[in-house]
Amino acid sequence: MTSRQRWLAALDMKSVDHLPFWPKLSAAYPPAQQLPFANMSLDNIYEWIGSDRHYWISNCINEVHKNFSRDVKNDGKENVTVYHTPFKDLRLVEQFDEPSRAWHPVEFPIKEKEDIKIMAEFYRDIELKCDVDALKEATERNKQIGDAGLVGTAIGESPLMYWVEFLAGIENAHFFLADYQKETEELFEAMHQMLLKKTEIIVGCNPADVFYFFENTSTTLISPQQYRRYRS
Repeated sequence: MTSRQRWLAALDMKSVDHLPFWPKLSAAYPPAQQLPFANMSLDNIYEWIGSDRHYWISNCINEVHKNFSRDVKNDGKENVTVYHTPFKDLRLVEQFDEPSRAWHPVEFPIKEKEDIKIMAEFYRDIELKCDVDALKEATERNKQIGDAGLVGTAIGESPLMYWVEFLAGIENAHFFLADYQKETEELFEAMHQMLLKKTEIIVGCNPADVFYFFENTSTTLISPQQYRRYRS
């Protein structure tokens, strides 16, 4: 079986020639290794391991706003997202961590009760459309990959975890959820409705094999009770 055939058969609970295995390496992996692996591409490392492969393509979604907008500026060290609203601007600032090759928030856009309401309006203002140009590129990339590996795309993150990780931060996320539960849950609902529409569009037009909702869910950030209440 090819790598893609093996992945898809396993996902469909069908027979496979052997169990699919993918190490889930990232761009941070090769530079952290000794030679010759430090100079190898991920594909070459997967080939050396003899593992299956997983590739990613764009979700082909375009966000359009009527009364709001979102600007992103990146200088390689800081990634600044500004949510422009008729009320005030909200800022998310992320800094790049070289060892993990990842971005980590250092400033969150929601700092007070009024910000929760503004962000809910921001999500209600979003209109989602399929990005035709991105879809052409994703379709071509999918053809190039062929049977070499599974092709996936990302839909998004649950409202609760995105709230904790990127909108309010761990401490304020829980303080606000306790102090301003109604406003926070209204924001969650606005985010949830956006995700439902996003899922509908992506599944309807995107050529990927699998569609992911992914996040760092753990009891270091939320409680089991919160997960059960807000997971949908």
